[in-house]
Amino acid sequence: MKIVPIRADYDAVFYGSDTIWNRWNLNALYTGFDSTYWGSDTIAAKHRFSYAPSMGNVIDNDGTKNQCKKYLQLFDKISVREVPLKKKFEEWGFKNICITVDPTMLLSRNSWHLLASQRIVKDEYILLYNLERSEVCKELAAKIEREKEMRIIQLTALVSKVGSKDIYDTAGPLEFLSLICHASYVVTSSFHGCVFSIIFNKQFCFHSEVETERISSLLQSSGLQERFIKTPDTATMYRPINYDQVNILVEKEITSSKHFIADCLKIFS
Repeated sequence: MKIVPIRADYDAVFYGSDTIWNRWNLNALYTGFDSTYWGSDTIAAKHRFSYAPSMGNVIDNDGTKNQCKKYLQLFDKISVREVPLKKKFEEWGFKNICITVDPTMLLSRNSWHLLASQRIVKDEYILLYNLERSEVCKELAAKIEREKEMRIIQLTALVSKVGSKDIYDTAGPLEFLSLICHASYVVTSSFHGCVFSIIFNKQFCFHSEVETERISSLLQSSGLQERFIKTPDTATMYRPINYDQVNILVEKEITSSKHFIADCLKIFS
């Protein structure tokens, strides 16, 4: 792999994805928007494109419109991942805004299968991937455990003080893929927990205390709105997902996203 200086001159740069256009408030030294992700001169480029960035929930915050007016004109083509963000940009006078999928969805299911490590858990299991440490997610997993009579495997970012064969707190990317790929059911509070559940065609449910636009757009475009579970006393989580229908919708979005990239790269033809 070739490492190049960040200030090198590029023919084209893609900016994305995830919440790069969010407004940060991490500490006294890191607040506000990061202009590096908005096409500033930090990275010199002849052409700039955005691929599936998100703005979190700061679309209507003070200063957001001015930030967009200042920087988005620097981009040749703009894509975002959320419909409300597209509509807001159009209200502000920006045209031809495209919707593109999370970049992880551009890789085929078979390709992700090949990348995943070997099966880690031999038995059938429910995967609880609970980044928010949501009590609702824990209750959902416990209910499904009783219904399906399967053990719960927890994938967590917190190092456990007590070792357990059912808790994976040091899983790397390949183990992460394997745990989702081989799960019989996934309960998650993570956006990418949902993304990879869809990629691997898993039965899953999602819960979060905050309904962000990126998760709403993902579930709506996939026809899976009902998988956002508000309370643990709903029967929706037991309804099987018809992936024949879901995959048709998802493939349409993926094809459109690839066309967007191809259009951007026409500058080289």
